[in-house]
Order: sequence, then structure tokens, then C-alpha cells
Amino acid sequence: MSHELRTPLNAILGFSELLQRSEGVAQEQRDNVQIISRSGEHLLALINDVLEMSRIEAGRTVLEEVAFDLHDLLDSLADMFRLRAEAKGLQLLCEYDEDVPRYVSADEGKLRQILINLLGNAVKFTQEGGVALRARWNDGRLSCEVADTGLGIDADELTTLFEAFVQTQSGRQAHAGTGLGLAISQQFVQLMDGYEATRRIKASEEGQATTIIALTASAFEEDRSKVLDAGCDDFVRKPFRREQLFAKMSEHMDVRFDYTERPEVDDAQALTAETLAVLPAAWRRQVYEAADIADDKTLQALIAQTRAQHPALAAQLSELVRETSTSTSSWS
Repeated sequence: MSHELRTPLNAILGFSELLQRSEGVAQEQRDNVQIISRSGEHLLALINDVLEMSRIEAGRTVLEEVAFDLHDLLDSLADMFRLRAEAKGLQLLCEYDEDVPRYVSADEGKLRQILINLLGNAVKFTQEGGVALRARWNDGRLSCEVADTGLGIDADELTTLFEAFVQTQSGRQAHAGTGLGLAISQQFVQLMDGYEATRRIKASEEGQATTIIALTASAFEEDRSKVLDAGCDDFVRKPFRREQLFAKMSEHMDVRFDYTERPEVDDAQALTAETLAVLPAAWRRQVYEAADIADDKTLQALIAQTRAQHPALAAQLSELVRETSTSTSSWS
């Protein structure tokens, strides 16, 4: 798949670059070629992200820990984005505490990609002010922070921030990005600070009594021993059914589930435009956008925001989403 996608795209980008350098190309044609080139670069970024996400979901992405110069990595990232920031009139700062060690052992490539994704978003969505990359070292652990003076992210968008192909309102307005950068970064982080976090938890007296069940995308049986050796009590492979999780919880935590009938929804109040008018316009717009792409998780999160003030209406909406989701799944 990678070869079949990249080979024709390589020709498009290569010949676009040659045409831009050619002295016999008129300015109007040169502008058109630049559009082709930018579109090709965008397509390449999308292909790279989709392929990387596919590798992660297939369990084919592994840690490659090496010793490397952390200061050099941070400085090189600052140099990489400084020109891009200055072109937009932004200030770029790179700061790390004195106790941040120069040499560390980690997956340098994945750490670099995470910071590139975060810095890229910060520069892309910041129109004035600046962007800062900060690094701290605390108890043998590296903490990196990317801050900017951009529009920021609405609180109600935080629940879907790391979902694949989901963009924030500012991202959609900028018409840029694929909605995969943060999802990939989260998966990389979980692949790295997961085994180590388990070991640290299990190393403490309180942690030994804590049940840890790993949720993994790996399809290989040999990875089971790695998970258990790290201290996990059990693991579940993706994709999974909720019944599997409940069964594991019952097995390891000695809990029992009491299933009750779903409460009846009062149909006396029909769902009409007038009924929904009591809810904020911004909320209704987000519901419309989520419904348009059948994003059940976001819909349920938005409905939960209204449950305190409008419990009956929230129950009707939640039931409607559930029924629609069930019928869609059956049809699929």
C-alpha cells in the first residue's frame, strides 16, 4: 500500500519541482504548478498519517529505545520551526531546565514526531504572539510542554481531541490538517510512559493491590508475555466487546453487575425545533456537525452537558442516538 501510493505521488511532486525551477514556464503556469505542489504535499502528509495510524492499530509499531542527545533534539526542533514561526511574525522559544539530562534512553524518532506534531499545530493555528517548547525533568521522567497564544480549544471539544480524523473548530476554520496528528501522538506516548507506568505502579505497596488490565491493538501472542512481564494482570485485544471488559473486571476485581431495565422515555414532549430551541445555539450547531458524520461518542458527550437542566430532553436525545446507532450497525 505504501509503495503504490508513494510512487505516483513522488512523480507528481518531482515534476512539480522541476517545472517550478524551469525558466521557460510563465508566471501564471508557475502559480498553477505551485498549487499542484502544495496539494501533493498535503496528500503526502495525509498518506503518511493514515499509514502510521494503520501500523499502530495493527500492532506493528514498536519501541526502538536508543541513547541520544536530548538537548540536540530540542535545539534542532527549535531551528526547524523558527523560520516558519518568523514568517508569520511569531516568536518561538525553546526552554529546558538545567536538570534536564543531556543524554537519555528512549525512542528518539517517536519523541521527535510527537513534538513535531505539537509544534506544527501550535505554529499553524497561532496568528500572533508566540509559541514555546519547554522541557522539565522530574524523578527520572521527561515532561514536555508546548504552549501558544492561539485561539485555544473549547472545553466541550476536549473529549474528542484525540480521536482519529476529528478536528477542533479552529482546525476546521483553518482548513488544514488531517485530524490524525494528536491521535498518533497519543498512541506513541501510550506506547512509551504504558509499560513503564505499570512497572512503577506495581513497584509500590499500594500499586501491588491495583488491578491493571492492558488494552492493546497487538494481534501477536508473544506480546502477551511482554504485557504480563511488565506487571499487568491481564490484557484485552482490540477490537473488543464491552462484555469482555465486564468479564475481566468481574474476574480480577470481584465485582458483580446488576442490570436493570432502561427507564421509559416520556414521549409526551415531541422533539421539534421549538423543543430544542431552549438549548444554546452553539450546542445545537455542534450536535448537527456530530450527527452529520454519525459521531455517536461526541453526541452522547454533548447530551450529557444538558442532563442537569433538561433531564427529560436529554433522555429522549440519548435514546434517539442509541436507536439510530443500533439500526446503522445492523444495516452495516
